[in-house]
Amino acid sequence: WVRQLMDGHPDQIRTELGMWQEVFVKLIDFLQSHEYTDSKHVMLEEQTNVFLY
Repeated sequence: WVRQLMDGHPDQIRTELGMWQEVFVKLIDFLQSHEYTDSKHVMLEEQTNVFLY
């Protein structure tokens, strides 16, 4: 689902998560720079999507 959002139309991610794709990418970069990582079974991008949704 995350990959579909990232690869899809830019308005799709805006509609689903309430932020532009560039902002989402920067948020993931920020979280990674503060040592947030993927869990054993869930990527950080998916974890963030669930939180934002």
